Amino acid sequence: MVDVARLSRQGENWKIIDQKGNPQEGSLNLHHSKWLMYFLHWRPLEEERREVSLEDARKLLLSFWGPGMPFTLTGNEGQLTVSGHPACFVEGTIYNGAVRTVFIVWNCPQTGRQFIADTNINQARGTPIAFLNLQRQIALTTCCHGQRISADHPLLTQEIQSDKFNLSFRIPQDWRTREFPSPKWFPTGMTPTNGTLWTLPTTSEKHIQLSWNQSDGAPTPEFMNISLEKLRRNPIQLEGLTLNIKEIRLEDVRFEEGHLIGNGSYTCAAQVGGKEYEIPYIFKAFLWKDGPRTYFLLASMAALKEMWQIPNDLTPSPEVMDRFVREEVLPAVAAWK
Repeated sequence: MVDVARLSRQGENWKIIDQKGNPQEGSLNLHHSKWLMYFLHWRPLEEERREVSLEDARKLLLSFWGPGMPFTLTGNEGQLTVSGHPACFVEGTIYNGAVRTVFIVWNCPQTGRQFIADTNINQARGTPIAFLNLQRQIALTTCCHGQRISADHPLLTQEIQSDKFNLSFRIPQDWRTREFPSPKWFPTGMTPTNGTLWTLPTTSEKHIQLSWNQSDGAPTPEFMNISLEKLRRNPIQLEGLTLNIKEIRLEDVRFEEGHLIGNGSYTCAAQVGGKEYEIPYIFKAFLWKDGPRTYFLLASMAALKEMWQIPNDLTPSPEVMDRFVREEVLPAVAAWK
């Protein structure tokens, strides 16, 4: 019913988490998850930071996040150039190899700053190594002293330009950059010589649910609401967690070429360690008939409002949501015409 191989062509790790029924009636749930995080740190270029060596970069990686994050060096290290400056990179892992991190360190004498591109992926979440390499490319687009760097990477189409912090770099269109307002690091706020920006994807969690049954009724908004209610009554089993869908809101329902299409949102709730955590999602829903069968399709993406208890709106833009549905989901659904 859904071509999982086609969904995974871009390296995304789609998994079938539930499948039941027969050609006449059934359902299929698929989920994609990735975890990655890109930081750009800058600090005053004090005397002890005047030179950048591989040993300096190793010490930074091992100590930067404190004793609660004991990294292990992998030995993957070397030298490169960023923004015209000599740079060093070193790699480490943490949490038994689950998280893979590369620090890229360089000095900018023109602005009196040392920069650290802090690139991360969670391999336990199935995040492809390509996303670590992509963060390296982001670092290479950094402009730290007013110069301009041409970037021809096809995925780095969004420019982040900060006059406040006198820097710029390029990121994918569906990623988002915000200030990292750590009260521990910046008790009086960030400055052009002491700060951190963090960049995260807005597409970290994607979900597809397809159901079908034999029916003589025409697609109607009432039928779509009934289909959504059926989903709400069936918890999602994902990575050892039970996710209960609640607070479904359907809006903007319309007919297009025989298909009923609606937008909306819902919340997934899970119990972890005795506490309930909620993840908001936005979705597009589709209802249509193909011969004697009626199909209901829900394509959704997480719309996180915070990360690490820090406000950070990672709601996918309407353009990102539309592209996800148009370019990934619908072409992979065999019954869609």
